[in-house]
Amino acid sequence: MFSGLIILLISFLDVKAIPEHLFVFIMGLIFSFVLLGYSFYLWRKKKQGKGFSWDDKGIVTDILKDYLKQTGALIQE
Repeated sequence: MFSGLIILLISFLDVKAIPEHLFVFIMGLIFSFVLLGYSFYLWRKKKQGKGFSWDDKGIVTDILKDYLKQTGALIQE
C-alpha cells in the first residue's frame, strides 16, 4: 500500500510539467492505482483468513491448510 501511495505522490510532484509529460503522468497514476487496488485486495483476503504466509523454509502454508480443511484432515490449527 505504501508503494502505491508513494508513486501517486511522485506523479503530482511537478504539477507544472504534467502537460509536457502526460503519458508518464497517466502511466504513474495507473500503476499506483493498480498497486493500491492489489494491496487492498490482499488486505481483505488477510482479514478473511485467506492470506498468504510462509513457514521457515519459505513454503506457502495457506495452500496446504486450505487443502487439508477441504478434505477434513485438518482438525485443529
